[in-house]
Amino acid sequence: GYSFVLECIAEAGWSLSEMDYVFTHQVSSRSLEIFANTFGISVDKFTQISGSFGNVAAVSIPLSLHVAEQNGTLRHGHKIAIIGLAAGISISVQLMIWK
Repeated sequence: GYSFVLECIAEAGWSLSEMDYVFTHQVSSRSLEIFANTFGISVDKFTQISGSFGNVAAVSIPLSLHVAEQNGTLRHGHKIAIIGLAAGISISVQLMIWK
C-alpha cells in the first residue's frame, strides 16, 4: 500500500509535505502513529478520534472530517488525502482541496 499511496500523490503532482491533513481509518491512536511514521508525516496532520470514539470502523474517515471541520482546523484551500485501508488487502486514495 505504501508505494500505491506515493504513486497516487505523485500522479496528482503533489508531495506528502504539501498535505495539510490526512484522513484514514483509525483502529487506535497507536495505529495512527504507525501510519504517520511509515509515511514520515507528522501526527499533527491527522485528526485523532480513536481516543474519544474508539474504533468506529468505516465511519472513522467521515467522522474525522467532521471533527476537523467543526473544530476549525480543516479550512478552505487545505490539501487533504483520504486514505481508506482494509486489513492491508484493499486501499483507496482520494486527494482533494477542501472547499
